Amino acid sequence: MTAITLPERERAAGPAGICGTNEQEAPGTGEEFARVLYQRYRPQLQGYVVRLTRDVQWAEDIVQAALVRAWRARDQLTKGETATRSWLFTAAYRIFIDEYRSRCVRPVTLTEQDIAAPGAVADEAERLAWSVTLTTALSELSEPQREAIVYVYYLHRTIDETASMLGISPGTVKSRLYYAMRALRDQLTPAIT
Repeated sequence: MTAITLPERERAAGPAGICGTNEQEAPGTGEEFARVLYQRYRPQLQGYVVRLTRDVQWAEDIVQAALVRAWRARDQLTKGETATRSWLFTAAYRIFIDEYRSRCVRPVTLTEQDIAAPGAVADEAERLAWSVTLTTALSELSEPQREAIVYVYYLHRTIDETASMLGISPGTVKSRLYYAMRALRDQLTPAIT
């Protein structure tokens, strides 16, 4: 394997200016280095970061950030291909860790696309919201009514099985279910509409 070497004029030019500064670099300085980095390492680096993030778009952002860091540190990366590859993978991993930690701290933000085409995320959010609403409504029922609802609708027991488990008559189970369902309907009607 060959080492990445910079053309003679790039070595003579020294470090290039960073975006936002007034330093100007000669045309073409660093372009070949960036092109070589991109062609040689991007596919491997992309695969590695996709396995870390499990998100292609996020992985592309991390790879791009790692390649920009490498470009900025190109004077350090002309030692050999193995050193360059290791440096890039380490940089990508550190960028991933930093972004992962910051994502854990800050709240999830939705884009216009997420709102326009919600997909599975909205289904999960809607299911969670409905679950919280239903749990609140169930907690306002009396204990005997809640027991009847849980046994029949959540544990899928018959009226007779529920009656024998609770030690009451089947008619009492039916009565508790009727009044519990009526109370839930009254509580949840505003939430549904």
